[in-house]
Amino acid sequence: RVLFESPILENMEELGLGINFIADDGLLAVIRSQDVRMKNLKVLRLNDNRLTDVSVGELVKSPLFSGIEHLNIEYNKVGNATAKALAESETFMKLKILNIERGYIDDEGIGDFLKWRGLGGLVELNLSSNKLTDAGIKQLAAAENLKSLRILRLSCNLFGDEGALLLAESPSLSRLTHLYVGRNN
Repeated sequence: RVLFESPILENMEELGLGINFIADDGLLAVIRSQDVRMKNLKVLRLNDNRLTDVSVGELVKSPLFSGIEHLNIEYNKVGNATAKALAESETFMKLKILNIERGYIDDEGIGDFLKWRGLGGLVELNLSSNKLTDAGIKQLAAAENLKSLRILRLSCNLFGDEGALLLAESPSLSRLTHLYVGRNN
């Protein structure tokens, strides 16, 4: 919280807090603080901490962080509730890069995630090492709000030939320049 409240760091645009053992109570203290000065953040890296859907769900709904363009929450215990929080978010709309590698988003969660109004602005999405099967890939491939997406990472999920075929035939993914689907079925 001290970093976010510092008048010295109030012009910070990129903050890397990966691998710091930050837990929900730490992130919630920042989100709920009335004294946050760091309001120009564009890149926030919270990867490989001890965060869960509880704090990340509040983060994506917080107006304090509505300017974030790149969020890395990989290697945390986030999943379907974070996907649902994004779908309900009114403030997290400038995001261009979202990294949720090694999360817990499954076919139900991807359905909620695809309802997020900010999805249309994403350029890069990393959902590698989640729990997506062919049914989840079917929803993703049918989504009409992925026209800006250029990089899609889906390695180490649970889909097979059917999911690969759906990705290959998806008009919504026609602007992709990078697709990663290794280590699936």
